[in-house]
Amino acid sequence: MDSQMVVATLQADRDRAREDLTVVTGELEQFHNIAMVACEALQPPSRSSNTLGHLSSLPDRVQSAIHSAYFLGAHTTLSMAASYYGKLDLAALVGGFAPILEVELLSIESEVTPCTQALTERIPPELELGKEVKKN
Repeated sequence: MDSQMVVATLQADRDRAREDLTVVTGELEQFHNIAMVACEALQPPSRSSNTLGHLSSLPDRVQSAIHSAYFLGAHTTLSMAASYYGKLDLAALVGGFAPILEVELLSIESEVTPCTQALTERIPPELELGKEVKKN
């Protein structure tokens, strides 16, 4: 192989490597943008935070958001039940299902499912990820 051919091959390899780098850089930028949107949806970053620190705290913030949603759902459901049945034994409800037959439980579950869906559709805006809530 003569030197001109070697130079041409190296230049072609360099050009392909630059194209690959451009593609990978674009993909990395997209990943970064998506990650930041996910992070900001759960909690706006502080001015001093960096991307890596923000991403590493994401699982804890997701878990916290899930816990808050469960708490609000349970709190709202128990509050609504107590508003209809003032003498309701809430401590007994927290203990689990009453001792009933499995057939009865299946019947109750099928009756409760549409109501559960209706309650779920009433999720307050403060629990919707990515939406900013105006505070008074």
